[in-house]
Amino acid sequence: KVASRCVRTCVSLLMKLPPLNWLCRQTSTVGICLMSPRSEGSVRLTSADPSAPPLIDPSYLSDEGDVSLVREALDVWRNLTAASHTARGVLGAEILP
Repeated sequence: KVASRCVRTCVSLLMKLPPLNWLCRQTSTVGICLMSPRSEGSVRLTSADPSAPPLIDPSYLSDEGDVSLVREALDVWRNLTAASHTARGVLGAEILP
């Protein structure tokens, strides 16, 4: 009971702080992932020492085709949510692209 009361008190305090009340609102997250990206990164050795960390360059979205596919997927998601009154009511406004 004491722990539950403590949690409720902390949450109510967070809600009263204007900069932090956005943390507690209902949100959703959409992750777009390319299953077969064309972008290619690299992993290189930095020295002959086996304990030295490698140099990793993931080169995310370095291929323009990958960028186009991600944009297209985001557009599909936006169109689906815009077409549904229920989705708009539940999800609310888009905060970040």
